[in-house]
Amino acid sequence: MPKLLPILFLLAQDPPPPTPGETIIVEDTRVALMREELEKAILDMGYHIKHQEDGRTVYRPDVAWHPTIVVDEDGFVLLRRSPAKFGTDPRLSAGDRVLAWVFCPLNPSMCVHLGGQVVSKAKLDAKKGAANDATNEQRIAWDEALHDRGQARRVVEVTDALDHLWDEGVPIDAPGAPRLATPPERKTALVEFWATRTDTPEGAEVQALVRDFLLYEVSESPWPVTEADRALARKACHCEPDF
Repeated sequence: MPKLLPILFLLAQDPPPPTPGETIIVEDTRVALMREELEKAILDMGYHIKHQEDGRTVYRPDVAWHPTIVVDEDGFVLLRRSPAKFGTDPRLSAGDRVLAWVFCPLNPSMCVHLGGQVVSKAKLDAKKGAANDATNEQRIAWDEALHDRGQARRVVEVTDALDHLWDEGVPIDAPGAPRLATPPERKTALVEFWATRTDTPEGAEVQALVRDFLLYEVSESPWPVTEADRALARKACHCEPDF
């Protein structure tokens, strides 16, 4: 029985935090799920997929004068006046559809639908607004998932960049610049990088990464953070450093 105690103790602990790579996988999954929810909302409004190319999906309406919806993988959702629609009424029987195509040259209205081209701007704008309202929740959720995935990737990039700067002297904000030869120079670059992050939630997250690196990596080395380093940070950001 005593042998089970270490196992029970481990099971009672919180799981370890995900690595940056795992975070990106989770965010990629979330982005895909939110994108699927948006597509379902569009299709439920009476749309079908016209074509997909280069990360862009075009949805055509079943009703000719309704706006076309274009969704780009980067997060853009555009509504456009629909072009002329060619095709027979899907409610017709197979035989009637054949006849409609046969007589189309004599009566173009049997296979050419100009609704999207002749509808008034006011009526079209009203329908665009309705489409936006119907997909608003899904669009916001997808946009937030894209944003969080981008930030997760940024965190991974910064984590790698901090290691390269401290171990190899590779500058973070100046690609191609000469490498910093000495640990004191690299430490100064880390402090300046901490002090120049943007005053946003994303900037604060990156700043926290740099702070932890200074506290738990640099300060454990023969070149720990000094009061002079804090004074440099204080002067650069007009704030109180937390390292």
